[in-house]
Amino acid sequence: MVKNNPKISVIMPVYNAERYVVKCIESILKQTFQDFEFLIMNDGSTDGTGKILEKFAQKDSRIRIFHQENKGIVESLNHLIILADSELIARMDADDIAYPRRLEIQYHYLQKHPDTVLVATRCLFSFKEEKNSFFNTSFFEDFMNRWFLSQNSAFAHSAVMMRKETVIRCGKYNKEWYPAEDYDLWIRLKRWGHINNINEVLMEIITKIAGISSRNFSRQVDVKDELNNRNFEDIYANHEIPTVHHIKEYFIKYGFQDNVKKNISKLACATGCFYIQKNEKDKALPFFLYSLELDPRRIDSLANLLLMLIGRAMLISLDANNVINKIRGKIHWYKKDHHYATKFL
Repeated sequence: MVKNNPKISVIMPVYNAERYVVKCIESILKQTFQDFEFLIMNDGSTDGTGKILEKFAQKDSRIRIFHQENKGIVESLNHLIILADSELIARMDADDIAYPRRLEIQYHYLQKHPDTVLVATRCLFSFKEEKNSFFNTSFFEDFMNRWFLSQNSAFAHSAVMMRKETVIRCGKYNKEWYPAEDYDLWIRLKRWGHINNINEVLMEIITKIAGISSRNFSRQVDVKDELNNRNFEDIYANHEIPTVHHIKEYFIKYGFQDNVKKNISKLACATGCFYIQKNEKDKALPFFLYSLELDPRRIDSLANLLLMLIGRAMLISLDANNVINKIRGKIHWYKKDHHYATKFL
């Protein structure tokens, strides 16, 4: 029986997913939280996906199936958002698996945090072709997620739950930023409220070599670089770049996840370079030092990175050499093949 005004609308675009969509749908139907509707857009599939979807819809009235000619993920998602009857929208991809308490935990989090407009979860990423897996880099404080958007998406797209009204008010997904349309949306959403992750693994993301991100890797890198810069400018204008002190306090509280040190070292170095470009070298220095503290090998490229980003004349005019000189207590400079290189002591 279909309920009016379900508490959650799960939305999922599907294209030629007959091999894996059954397990995906079953993982939603087996949720501990059952007050939801499941909206699925069959985006012009040419395999048996449509028949599979219709069979599920006949068995469970919460499932609503829509069929259209192939229009792509952005138009499909925006259409489903408008069709959703709930105030809360949970994303799902047809090849992923939701763990049983995913909807329950996210729903109660948003009820307890009305100032949060988006919440995601930690995820297990599985590469089926290569038979290996890893956990995504996740942060559990709003300020860390805002900062991390200057390097990469802070959330797994298939793991998010969002407030429908806010998504619509900020313009929904934008096709211009495909295939990083989710990343672009997070940057706009954060102006409307908090964005966060739940410190629990509640999703398994099945990554295929032939997936959307893989097929569009080169363009995705270019788009993400633009979004990285846009986010830096945005959080700088709103005085939201955290201090090294606050970042260290965060890691004392939560500890480091696997591979986080290298990611944060890279972002800290980029933040230092950003401040140098803003002629705020005193703010840059702590980030350079923290970058080296997390990943000493990064010093091998730091000087060249600064020269590449801002040029020798600008480097001298900003007196950024002082930034490098203050780091020299930990660095040995030597000449190699007519180029200056560095070695961490």
